[in-house]
Amino acid sequence: MLWQPGTMMVLLAAWVCIAWPARAVAQGGELVELDPRLNLSEAKPGVVYVTSSEVRGLTAAGDPDERRLKYAWSVPAGFEKRGPGEAGRDVVIVLHEAGRTHMWAHRALAGVEGAAGGAEGGAGSAGVFRPGDIVIAPEGVRPAEDGGRTWGDDVTDVGLVRDLALEITRVFPARRIVLFGHGQGGVCALAAGCGFPRLYAGVVVSGGGLSKALKLGPAQRGVPVALLHGSEDEVAPLRWAIDARDILVQEQFRIVSLVRVYGMRHASEPAKADAAVSWLLAMTTTEPEEAMKLARGLLPSERGGAERGGDERGALGGAGFGLAARVLGRFELGAERQSWPRGFEKGADEHKAAARELMVKVEGLGLRHCAALRDEVPTGAALEAWRLSTDGPEPTWLGHLLALREDFRGVGPVEAFVGEVGFDAVQGRQDAGSRGMIEAFARAQRLEAVRNGRAEMRDEDEVLVSSAQAFERVVTKLGGAGADGAALFEGLPCELFAQMSAWHEDAQGQKLRAEDVARFGVVRAWQRGVLSGRERYERINAGW
Repeated sequence: MLWQPGTMMVLLAAWVCIAWPARAVAQGGELVELDPRLNLSEAKPGVVYVTSSEVRGLTAAGDPDERRLKYAWSVPAGFEKRGPGEAGRDVVIVLHEAGRTHMWAHRALAGVEGAAGGAEGGAGSAGVFRPGDIVIAPEGVRPAEDGGRTWGDDVTDVGLVRDLALEITRVFPARRIVLFGHGQGGVCALAAGCGFPRLYAGVVVSGGGLSKALKLGPAQRGVPVALLHGSEDEVAPLRWAIDARDILVQEQFRIVSLVRVYGMRHASEPAKADAAVSWLLAMTTTEPEEAMKLARGLLPSERGGAERGGDERGALGGAGFGLAARVLGRFELGAERQSWPRGFEKGADEHKAAARELMVKVEGLGLRHCAALRDEVPTGAALEAWRLSTDGPEPTWLGHLLALREDFRGVGPVEAFVGEVGFDAVQGRQDAGSRGMIEAFARAQRLEAVRNGRAEMRDEDEVLVSSAQAFERVVTKLGGAGADGAALFEGLPCELFAQMSAWHEDAQGQKLRAEDVARFGVVRAWQRGVLSGRERYERINAGW
C-alpha cells in the first residue's frame, strides 16, 4: 500500500467515528450527535443534540419498521451544574406538523429564518423556546406522503408517543412532561394526552384541532389543554380550534383554554408557544410561588421584556389577561377540592394579597372595556335582531366585543356584561348557522383551484360550488340577523374578505347577480367593524 499525504488524518478520523459514535462534534450550526443514555452529563446548554431512541416507527402502510425514531434535544442553562439530589426539570416534547422532521422544533420555535417555509437544514437554536426546560423533538412515527414524517391519531401512534415519553423519563431527570404539537402533531398530542392522562402535565395544540376518531369520557376530564391558534391560519381554520374548545368544555374538561392570537398564521411563534406551556404549568403546579411567577409572566407589563422574548404588549396580547386571571383565581380556591383547578395546600397566604391586587387590576381593565361597549352593543332581543347595515355607523363594537369575549373568559365583569347582553346565545346560533355558508365558500375556492390547475378533483363525486353561488351565500348570511346571520361568529375564514373582494371586482367574469353585487356593502361593513373594533380593544389594553 502506498502512503499518501493525508492518509494518517483519514485513518484517525475513521478511528474517532468508530470509538465515539455518539459523540461526533460539529461546529458552525451543524448537528451534534450525543446519546443521552450514555453521555447525558456531557450535554451543554445552547446546543441542539440529536440521537436515536429505542422506539421504532411505522412504515407508510402502518406496519412496524426496523428504523429507530430520531429526536433532537436540548438542556436548559445550569443543567450541567446540577447536583446528584437536585430536583428534575420540566420536559416539553414537541410533535412537529406533517411533512417535517425532528429538526422543526429547534428551528421554528426558535424563530430561525426560513423554518416556517420548510427549510430544516442545520441545528436550529436551543434556549429560545422554553429556556428553563428540557426540550425533546422526535420525528413523526410514520413517513408523510410528500416527504418528511408525520403522526397519526390512532392507538398505535398514541402508544408510540407514550413509549417515547416513558423512555425520556428513564433517560432524563423529568419533573413534569408537557406535550406540544403543531398541526397534525397537535392532533396526535391531544390524542396521546387523552390516551394516557396521568403521564402528561398538559397538552398544547398549536394550529390543530380535535380528531373525530378521539373518544372522550370521564377519564380524560383532568387533562389540561391549551389550544393555541392564529386568527390568520390559512391551513387550519380558526373554527377548528373553536370547535375543539367547545367539545372539550361540553365533555367537562376542567382546564381548557383557546388562545386566539390576532395576526398569527399557521406558525407557532416562540414567545406565544412558550406562554401557552407556562399557562398549563401555572394551572397545575402545587407551588404557589411558581403559579404567581407564571401568572405575572402572562401579563403584558410583567413579562420582563426581551429577557423572555416578549414585548410591552405581552406574548399573547389580550389573551394573557384572561389566562392570568384563571391562575390568580386559584389563590381563592380551597386545597380540599378534589378536581383541578384547585388551591394550594401550603404557602399560598403570603401570595394572596399580591394575587388579589393583580386580579383587581385585570378586572378593572375588563370594566373599562365594558364601559366603552355598554352604550353601543344591542341587548337581548335587540342583539338577536341586529344586522349589518351599509349606510349606518361603523359597528366598531363588533370587533371589540369579539376580541374581548374570547380573551377575557372567566374575568368577572366581562362575564357579567356578556350575560347581560345575551351575546353567547346569539353567537352560538350564528356559529351553527354559518357552517353551510363556510362549506359553500370552501367548495367555490376548490373549484377555482381546479380550474386554474392548482388542484385536482378529489374524486368524480366531489361537489363543487360556483363563485356566484358562494358570493350569494356570504352576502346573505353576513347581512342576516339572529340564527340567519354570521357577523358575530369569529371563526369565519381568514381569507373571506380578500376572496369576496376579488370576486366583486370581477363581477361580470364571475357571473354575479346584480342584486348580490349591490349587497357587497355588508362585507365591507363587517370588515371595517372587525378591524376598527380590534384597534380600539388594543388601545384600551395598552392602558394596562
